[in-house]
Amino acid sequence: MASSSYASLTGVIVLEKPRVVAGKTFVFDGHYYLGTDSQESILASLRYFNHSNIEFPDVGVYFTYATIAKMDVDAGLNLFLEEGSNVQPHDYALVGDIQILVPLGAPDEVDIDLRRRPYIHIAGAAINPDSTKATWTMDADQYNSAYREANKKLLKGAAKLRSFMPVQCTIPDGSRYTNSQKPVPYKGRYLMATGYLSDITNSLGNDGKINERFCIEVDNVAFLGTVAATAAKEPSSSASTPASAGSSKRGWSFSGSCGDKKGKKRARVSDVNDGLSFSQAPAPFGPGLGSSSPLSSPSPSFSNKS
Repeated sequence: MASSSYASLTGVIVLEKPRVVAGKTFVFDGHYYLGTDSQESILASLRYFNHSNIEFPDVGVYFTYATIAKMDVDAGLNLFLEEGSNVQPHDYALVGDIQILVPLGAPDEVDIDLRRRPYIHIAGAAINPDSTKATWTMDADQYNSAYREANKKLLKGAAKLRSFMPVQCTIPDGSRYTNSQKPVPYKGRYLMATGYLSDITNSLGNDGKINERFCIEVDNVAFLGTVAATAAKEPSSSASTPASAGSSKRGWSFSGSCGDKKGKKRARVSDVNDGLSFSQAPAPFGPGLGSSSPLSSPSPSFSNKS
């Protein structure tokens, strides 16, 4: 696996059917919204190490940051499917590991529109660039715990399963970039691209298999170079020093705003006692609770949000 590549998704997701893998590790069925005519949403198998001892409901809404890879049905990944489940391995588009998870509430409680596309960060080498169409492809290798377990079970000498994220990048027309200014990379150039995951394309490969690529509407490109030959100079002793901790010019701070009336700091999410539930979980960045019911359980659908 190349160390110079990376793939992650950030955004609002509906997680359901929490299953214990081992110890504190859970696996979920996650629904990402795309909103296209052919692909309203995609299903992902995501794992999470529950260090905060959250009590997961059957269906919940979360803000997550997860490293992801394409699901390979032929890889024999253990998805810990429930007996009698109507979901099969070929129903999953992605498999990954949740790095950050913030509970927002139950689907019928959160007062936000769940029709929000996830935001992707992907790094790797550009393949098949087309400056006329402002497109290129990338195959970003990304470590994945499900693939790691599958590779451990392979016979000695067998080819390792590849955990990677194949994408089709497109810089759309808009005021930010004109046709002559779109930063399309040349072939083999390493870069980081970010944007919204918008669709999935399918094409028939020479081997007779269907090749899937996840479409990205790119809004930012960072070209990755090498470390400079000369190290950055140490700042001089005359450099200005930051304001002191007690300065009134520092503005808002957690220490001053997240305590009770007696000045005692509140516990962080990771410090809360075992048995954390939605009703108890601190959610400083979550939305207010409302009475709208955008989803029905146990199988969420994004189409019934008005």
